Amino acid sequence: MRTSAVGTVTYVDGDRVWVFGHQLEGVGRRALLLQDAYVFRIVNNPTALGALASTYKLASSGHDLGTISSDGFSAVAGRTGALPHTVPVQVIARDLDTNAVAAINTSAADEAAVDLPSGGSWTSFIAPLAVSQAAAGLLGSTPARLTGNMCAKIALKEIEKPLRFCNRYVSTSATQSDDGSSLNAVLSGASSDLANAISSIDAYTGTPPQVTGINVLLKVRRGADQAFIRSVRLPSRVRPGQRVRARVSLQRVRGGTFARNYTVRIPGDAPRGSQRVRFVGQDADQGEDGFTTIIIGDDDERDEGGDPGPTSLKELEAQIKATARYDGVTARVGRSSRFEAFRDDEFRISGSADATVRVTRDAR
Repeated sequence: MRTSAVGTVTYVDGDRVWVFGHQLEGVGRRALLLQDAYVFRIVNNPTALGALASTYKLASSGHDLGTISSDGFSAVAGRTGALPHTVPVQVIARDLDTNAVAAINTSAADEAAVDLPSGGSWTSFIAPLAVSQAAAGLLGSTPARLTGNMCAKIALKEIEKPLRFCNRYVSTSATQSDDGSSLNAVLSGASSDLANAISSIDAYTGTPPQVTGINVLLKVRRGADQAFIRSVRLPSRVRPGQRVRARVSLQRVRGGTFARNYTVRIPGDAPRGSQRVRFVGQDADQGEDGFTTIIIGDDDERDEGGDPGPTSLKELEAQIKATARYDGVTARVGRSSRFEAFRDDEFRISGSADATVRVTRDAR
């Protein structure tokens, strides 16, 4: 997978190169790869009706030759020879239905040393794109009903062990993008989680850590592995802190009913007496729509001075690991705090159900 901007070489003086004759982004210092390119042909459009209908080059980037170091209003400049630091990105996608595998190995130019002049890293753009590309290439389609698991590993030079997180995704419907193509919540959700994790590193306000590699394993299967709770049975008497068996009746989406047993720990702060236990599952994932809503509160909120984010690499590590989400069933005994009740490795359990128990100090 390659992403690049192709333009015209304007002037060469030894190892110094000026290109474009205009800005790329106009953000000053850069640390991008300088590459050659092959132009297949010029696609002419004499009418030039708007930016999308003008004459353009049909071209492909080629070999790494050096470093683009300046991006000004009048030109983009660099030198041949030494290459900028890049972050290797590997994504392996596996089709659990056919055992087919697709792999993408690419690298993203790392501009952390020049203070991320575009505002964010190219890694936060390239790595999520590689996830979507690997999965789409593997499946050859974007089915609305899909189940996937993604495990990501982000290596930082300053932290001994790579940062890891895993999430499960379940999609039951498709959404439409602005260009009319179909979006799947599994692929967009996995890409979004990886982008958010890398963006946390970009936004770190301390001495920026150096990303040395990103590895992703994505497993997908057709169909939504989702089931809805129909009922839950618990022992009639329970004790705070006791582990009890829950007999759960489930309705598989587009399938039959079945029952499973799970172990539930009654929380230590469960109130005494006859109590209703409310079980609530997690719905299927929703596709990203690409829009962000910014809500501004009152003046007091705007005067808080901004969020500094994690104050240490240890806190940053914890924030990235927190990308992993619990997607099981939660519960509440009476008005006590909600707690994690149980999770199924095969199904995303959705819906809700109630059970009644008597919470006592002993088992009698």
